[in-house]
Amino acid sequence: YNRYTAALAALWVLFACGVLLSDIDRLILDLKAFFEFKWVVEQPLIFVLIWTLGPPQIFLHEMAHGLTCRYFGGRVREMGMLIAYLQPTAYCDISSTYLLENKWHRALTCFAGQIIDAVEWAGFIILYHLTETNSLLGLLSLLSIIVKGQAMIAGLNPLIRSDGYFALTELVNYP
Repeated sequence: YNRYTAALAALWVLFACGVLLSDIDRLILDLKAFFEFKWVVEQPLIFVLIWTLGPPQIFLHEMAHGLTCRYFGGRVREMGMLIAYLQPTAYCDISSTYLLENKWHRALTCFAGQIIDAVEWAGFIILYHLTETNSLLGLLSLLSIIVKGQAMIAGLNPLIRSDGYFALTELVNYP
C-alpha cells in the first residue's frame, strides 16, 4: 500500500484498457456471437470453469477488503464463503473500520475489493487479446471480461449498498 503499487496497478489497468480499445472490433463481433449462445454447445466445460474459478475471484475480492482493513489497523473478525441465490459468494467482516480515524483509510478499505477486481479484469483483457475466442481459454477470458466488468460497475454504484455506497458514506461522513 504505497504510491508505487497504486501507480503500477493504475498503469496495468490503463494499459489493458488501451489493449481492449485496440481490439474493440473483435470484441464487438465476439460479443454478438457470444449472445447467440452457440458456445454452450461448443464449450460446455465453461460452466464447470465458471463454478471453479468464480469463488477464488470472489474470495480474493473479499480478502482485499480484509487485508486493507488489517493494514490500516482494523480487525477482521470473520471471513468466509457461502451460497446465495445458487451462486457462490463470500463475505468479510470489516466493521472495525468504523474505529479508524482517517476517513481515507476507511474509504480505501471499502474500495480495496474493486481495486483488485480492476487488476484481475485487466489480466482477463490481456488474456483475451492473446488467445483465440473459439478456444476454451479465450471464451473464459471473454466471459470474465463481461462478468467482472458488470460486477465492478454494480459494485461502484453508490445507490446500491455495496462497496461504492460504503466508500461514499465514509468520504462524506454519513453514518
